[in-house]
Amino acid sequence: MTMAIPNSNPEVGSGAEATELSDALAGAVFPLSRRELVLVARENEASRGMLATLSALPESQYRNPRDVADGIAALGRPDADG
Repeated sequence: MTMAIPNSNPEVGSGAEATELSDALAGAVFPLSRRELVLVARENEASRGMLATLSALPESQYRNPRDVADGIAALGRPDADG
């Protein structure tokens, strides 16, 4: 089963970061690998910062926007081993 997300998606949380992530992944059809996330974000003209953040995610299959948001949140946690 694949899942496409619109420009605004409550699955990624709220606030400016969530809006930026939602815009970066607009039109994405999940599941996606880290590489595919970066490609979609690049096509959507995401900021350099967002591209760098997505590139820093662990290599994995992300099933939905919430998985991506959780992965990004884990990047900021020193105890997150992936």
